Amino acid sequence: PQDPTDWRALAATARDARLTLVIYMGVAGASHIQAELLHRLPGDTPVAVIQHASLPHQRHVVTKLVSLCDSIVAAGLGSPSIIVVGDVLRGLAIAAEAAPLRSIGTSP
Repeated sequence: PQDPTDWRALAATARDARLTLVIYMGVAGASHIQAELLHRLPGDTPVAVIQHASLPHQRHVVTKLVSLCDSIVAAGLGSPSIIVVGDVLRGLAIAAEAAPLRSIGTSP
C-alpha cells in the first residue's frame, strides 16, 4: 500500500516553524521517509533513532538525515523504534557535553 503521509509537507512545516518531528514505527519505511524529508530539510538535520525507548535494553543512534538509513543498518536497529528529526537534538548534544547526566535524587 502507498504511504498516505505527505512527508514533504511535514518537513516544510517542521523547517519553517522550527518543529521537531517524532515518527513512531518508522524504521520499516525509513528509506521512503528519508528521501521525502530530504526534499525540504537539509541533509545535516540531526536525527535520532531509539529502539525499545525507555526500556533497559534501549539502543539508539544519533546521525544526520542524509545518513539515516545507513545508520539504522550499521547500528542493527529495528522495530519498535521512534525516529526524532530536528534541531532539538543539537541542544541535547550540547547539554550532554556541558554536564554529565545524574539520576534524579542524587546530589552533585
